[in-house]
Amino acid sequence: MANKKKFKDTTVGKMLLGAAGLINPTLGSVLQGVTSPKEAIAEIGKSKISNEDKIRLQQLIYDQQNKEIEAITTRWQADA
Repeated sequence: MANKKKFKDTTVGKMLLGAAGLINPTLGSVLQGVTSPKEAIAEIGKSKISNEDKIRLQQLIYDQQNKEIEAITTRWQADA
């Protein structure tokens, strides 16, 4: 069985950590240790950043996850 990528090495993780650092540098450092999108969302919720920044980051996570799911679905349809 292949080793699972660490969250920070996934497309969602890279995008989130990069965006978090740009939106709020403090939050970028808080998210360095997260291991999943669910954990990232929880950490964003607990952070002391503005609600607008929290919403922007959470929306980025959801959007990126949806893009990845759509790409997988497209590959499966092409394989079928």
